[in-house]
Amino acid sequence: DNWEGEATREERAAVVHRGRALGGTKTCIFVTGWGLEGSSPTVTTSDTDNWGDVHTRVGCGNKKFLHLDTQALRWDDPVNLNAFCDAAAGGHNGDHAENKRIFSYGFGSLVVAAAFENACVLRSTSRWYVIAPPTAGNVGVQYLVNGCSNSFGWMRDGRACAAQNSVRDGAASMTPAFSDSVLFGWAGFASRVRSKANGVMCGNTPFGVNSGSSAVMTIFDGLVDSLWRSGTRDGWMELDLCQAGAPSGTAWSTTDASSNYFVAGVNAIDLKCVGSNGWTGGDEKRPCNFYAEHGA
Repeated sequence: DNWEGEATREERAAVVHRGRALGGTKTCIFVTGWGLEGSSPTVTTSDTDNWGDVHTRVGCGNKKFLHLDTQALRWDDPVNLNAFCDAAAGGHNGDHAENKRIFSYGFGSLVVAAAFENACVLRSTSRWYVIAPPTAGNVGVQYLVNGCSNSFGWMRDGRACAAQNSVRDGAASMTPAFSDSVLFGWAGFASRVRSKANGVMCGNTPFGVNSGSSAVMTIFDGLVDSLWRSGTRDGWMELDLCQAGAPSGTAWSTTDASSNYFVAGVNAIDLKCVGSNGWTGGDEKRPCNFYAEHGA
């Protein structure tokens, strides 16, 4: 397990948040990113595979982890939009999402933006925090999609490829060239995040917090370099594209997870609290703190 040191602020905050949870009236909702498969949407009270132990860190009285089929279905599929609104608003016919703390990642943020466009309403009592918004698509997914043409099945990623030269709808809807949605395109998505979200968290290094994902994300970052462009990435997506989800002139913090707009020194997997917090350093290596600070 990652040792978080003799931290004082984090441990004090954890006590406060545990106290809030005893009588918390808010519901925290987590909407995961691309790559998951499921026959129908489900909701659970934790999801350690995709969100680590974040359910123990937030102060909401209720927690909902939304599981969607992000392989077979596009982000704008009504099944996904309705499932989110049912979890957040109790319905998908213009129902209101009240007293919610919504955390969405990647593909999940597209689902949330589309749902608020088409199926339910985000009220002022709720907050929406966006993790790694793909404001111009995701070149990491594009790299996997390109591999669908490979004649060797073991070299094709099953999350992106149904068969040789056959791309799954979920992956296709995440590529930079995707322009088939009747709801909005990439620029429209970025605009909706800027106008409706209450905060954004980005990562800026593929190595991250020195966890099991560090080597994999560092290697993948090099592969993406060869496809797209060199730059600062979380191993999966460019930092500047993530930051395009914030209003112009936003002051970003790299040291304080209580900031609404936070750049952590972590990778794409760490951003979801999967690898827990880092062994050393302050908030810049403790992405789970962002959820603790905003999930109450």
